[in-house]
This record gives sequence, structure tokens and C-alpha cells, in this order.
Amino acid sequence: MFKLIVTFLALIVVVPATMTESSTALRFVRAHISIDNKVIFEFKTGDDGLPDADEVWDYLRTKEFRSTELFTQLSKDGKLVERDGNFTFNLGVRIGVDYGGVIEFPAGLRLIKTKSGGYLMNTEDVEFSFLNRLITRESAAQLKKPRANWDERLKLLDK
Repeated sequence: MFKLIVTFLALIVVVPATMTESSTALRFVRAHISIDNKVIFEFKTGDDGLPDADEVWDYLRTKEFRSTELFTQLSKDGKLVERDGNFTFNLGVRIGVDYGGVIEFPAGLRLIKTKSGGYLMNTEDVEFSFLNRLITRESAAQLKKPRANWDERLKLLDK
């Protein structure tokens, strides 16, 4: 019994000492573009959970969307206009980013094909959607600069 208690006490001291602060939690973030609740483009990424809704929405500037199987069907139906590998939607779409918000985007969303075969949202469309998206009250309460206006937003992006 004495050996069991000594072993238990040793574990209490040793195990926490081996744990480091470098092990951080990872938050899974998924973004999608959908039509009629059917996802046609998406990307998946992760972060440490610290970026607020505005910072997460800005992933749309740098993360590449990948097409889903439904994309092929829509491009055949004429709902997407293709020019030089870039696409413009002829109808409204829903853009959603976990922890970043959601918007019903009107017709005209533009996706630009990258060299790696993915698609980036047009920068002007990212900015339009940033200002017009919906976020939860919880996300709004956690914004680091909740009253950032358009001019302040542009200054932040220039950094």
C-alpha cells in the first residue's frame, strides 16, 4: 500500500511537470459557399481560438476555396460564368465562415482561380461581405475593435 501511495504522489509531481504551454488548443474553422443549402465551394483551416469574428472573416482574403462535386453540375447548368478559369455567380449565394459570420450575397460573387487550382474570393467582395455579414451576439461582444468603421478597417488591412 505504501508503494502505491508513493507511486501516485510521484505521478502527481511528474505528469504536470512534463506538460508544456506549447500545447495549444486548435479550433476547426470551415468556410463555405452554398446555393439552396448545397455547398459548392469550401475551405477548412484551424486556429488557436484567439482570432475574433472580424479576423476569422479575413481568412476569406487568403484561404483558397476548393470545389465540391455539386460545383460541376452548377457550371453545366449555366449558373456560373467562367472566364479564364475565374467564376462569377449569376445568382445569389450564402457565404458562411464558422466563428466569422454569414451573408446572403447577391448575384455577382467573383472567385479567382489560383495557380494551385483553388479559388480566392475577389477582394472587393470580401470587403462588401465583411460590412454586411451577420454575426452572433456572442461574437459581437468579443470583437477587439467593435466600432471599427470603414476607414479604420482599411488602415488595419494595410498593416
